[in-house]
This record gives sequence, C-alpha cells and structure tokens, in this order.
Amino acid sequence: MATPSKNILWLSVSRVFSLGLLFLAYTQLFRYLGPEQSGQFQFVLSYVTLFGVVIDFGIQQYIIKKISEDRSKAKQYFHSFLAVEVVLAILVYGAMVGVAFWNGYEPIVLKAIMVAGLGVALHGLIYPFLAVITAFYDLKKAALLNFISSVINVGIIFLTIWLNGSIVMLVTQQVVYALLALVMYYHYVQAHIGKPEILKGIATLRPGLIKQILKASLPFALLVGFSTIYNRIDIIIISQMLGYTQTGLYTAAYKFFDLLGFFPAVVSHALYPVFATLMATNQISAVRETLERYLRFMAAVALPMATGGM
Repeated sequence: MATPSKNILWLSVSRVFSLGLLFLAYTQLFRYLGPEQSGQFQFVLSYVTLFGVVIDFGIQQYIIKKISEDRSKAKQYFHSFLAVEVVLAILVYGAMVGVAFWNGYEPIVLKAIMVAGLGVALHGLIYPFLAVITAFYDLKKAALLNFISSVINVGIIFLTIWLNGSIVMLVTQQVVYALLALVMYYHYVQAHIGKPEILKGIATLRPGLIKQILKASLPFALLVGFSTIYNRIDIIIISQMLGYTQTGLYTAAYKFFDLLGFFPAVVSHALYPVFATLMATNQISAVRETLERYLRFMAAVALPMATGGM
C-alpha cells in the first residue's frame, strides 16, 4: 500500500506535467477565442461546476472516511454511493439545463451547457470509484487519470483551433474523459472490492440508507459547496454584470494563479484517508505527528507558490 508521501509525489508529478501542457494550450486558446468567446467558455464551465456541487454533495469525503475506517465494507459503501450518484446526476442535469432554458442564454451557450453538463453528470458517477481508490491509498492510478484528462483537454483545445470549432467542441472534453475514466476505474477498483455489481447494488439500495448517507454527508457538503462556490461564483457575477468580454479578460489574467493552486489540494487529498484511518483506531499521537510534519512542509512551499502567483 502506497504511503502518503508517495501519493503526494505521484499526484504532484502528474499535475506538474499536466499544467505545463495546459499552460501552453490555454495561451493559444485565449488568442483563438478572444475575450468574448473566452468569457462564454468560462461562464459555461463555472455554471455547470456550481451545479456539480449537488451531485457530489460531500458524499465522496464521507464515503472515503467510512471505507478508511472499515475496508471490509468498501463494496457496500461503493454500491450505495453509486446508486445515490445515479439519482443525483439525472436530477441535477435536468435542473441545470432547465435553468439555462429559463434564463434564455444565447444558443451557443445553451448548447455548451447541455454538453458540459452531461460531462459533469457522468463525472459524478466517477466519484464512487475514486472514493475506493483514495481510501485504499491507491492514488497512483488517480494521478494517471488526472494526466490523461489534461492530455484529452489539450488535444481537444488544439483540435478546436485547427478545425475552427466553437466552445461546444471545447466542452466535449468533459464527456470524453468521463467515459474513459469510468471504464478505467471500473477495472482499477476490482483489485480492492472485486468486480462491481452495479445493477444489483442499485436495486438493493434502501431509501432509508440514502437519507442516512445524505444526512451524514451534510457537513462535508457545506465544506465542498462553499469552497466551490467561492472559486466559481465570481465568473457568474461578472458575466451578468459586465458581460462576456470583461469575463474573458478577467479569466485570462486569473488563469495563471489558478493553475498554481493545485498543490494544497493534492496534499489534502492524499492525507485525508490516512487521518480517517488513524482516527478510527484512536492513534491520536500519529495524527498529531503526521499533521505537524506536513504543516511544516506546506509552510516551506507556501512562499514560492505565493511569489509565483504575483
């Protein structure tokens, strides 16, 4: 089983290579789209991401915690989580498209929301698989999928530029990646929980269990929800107040800093299941020691990151 340090290393290496590719691609993309279309593109991404918060609802963090505490129940938690995600994905996709129709967005924006929203809904089905991978500290596979996601993103960006495509073509990246990730994660989780019995798991799900999971996940939902809203709501507000052109200029300037902010998320993602396991076995001293070690580490890298974002 991989250590937290190795998981952080794999995730960091994956993100560094990915960010190099994305930086090159986005510099060309902003030039190709111009301020107005860039604003439309970023608005669509922010719009569907905000709805995507409801699909997750913090359940992923709760399930990671429960599996980390008792891995013998991993398959049961996986099936329950997947069944809930299927329901939420369908409801949320209908809501995001319905609200877009109601608000009368431009046809190109509406089409992009429909495609990107489908990608977000499919991505919601990935969360149960990722929860298992994370709880078993198998984040090397998640790092590989992160890199593949960036390669697909970059490939579609340059394909869109080459074919003189629109923002609708750009957002197909989310659908392509989600489908590929579902296939790969389906095989990855079998090393930990055996072959998933998806239809059986959905059929045997009890309404009471859904209510219990949603209730237990509420604190995590608030944390994840506020974080996502904080990072995305500015695009929605600027689009409504100043229009797509100003939104495009704003996002072009902000993108570089946004790309640098990956490292704290990598560390927290790798450490969370470790802390859950240690807390479940009442190893408080080990929790304190691990936390102090990584806090010193994060303090050491904070200044270079802050300098790079200036």
